[in-house]
Amino acid sequence: MKNLLNSLESFLVDRHNLSLKKGLVSILVLISLYVSINLFFSYREFKVIEDLNRKMEIQYLSGSISFFAYSMNIFPWTVFWGTGFLIIFLVYEISFGFFISTLITTTKIPLTQIASAHIFSFRKFILCLFPLLFYRELFKESDSYFVQITYTVLCLGTFFYGIYKYGNEFIEILKEHCSESSKRSFVHWSLPILVLSFYFYTILK
Repeated sequence: MKNLLNSLESFLVDRHNLSLKKGLVSILVLISLYVSINLFFSYREFKVIEDLNRKMEIQYLSGSISFFAYSMNIFPWTVFWGTGFLIIFLVYEISFGFFISTLITTTKIPLTQIASAHIFSFRKFILCLFPLLFYRELFKESDSYFVQITYTVLCLGTFFYGIYKYGNEFIEILKEHCSESSKRSFVHWSLPILVLSFYFYTILK
């Protein structure tokens, strides 16, 4: 699976050529492919989805949930909301990253280069979302406790591996194209995520 993901990533775009246009095209292709596969798998369980949508509609009409919560929990909008959050997160990373670059980098990095670095490296995370769709298909027929634990561990492991690949790729790109040190590159990548995590922690605690 790892070799397949690396081959697909190399086919889309060479990260050594940081063209913003090519980066945008490649990540849009990946996101579109992810959404298409997600919709395909989900529509195979249309009866189950229809029942869930009906339950959510009843809750919305009764006033138990807001329209925002309703739209986030009905198919197919739940898929589009999830994709939208990924795009919003990427824009946030680019914007915050550019702000950080004015504070900690030895030389000012142009916004286009910051955007390219994040887009090219974020593709690694997007690629790691594809196995999650197949895990869901593989384990959906079983109610075994052991199988569900295995499914959860696989999903979490793949998710955090995607985060690691995103961070590692971003650090390598800044080192190679912006002559930044590993420490500065790590701070540049991790600080926006830490700030966002702390924000959600304060809301949810």
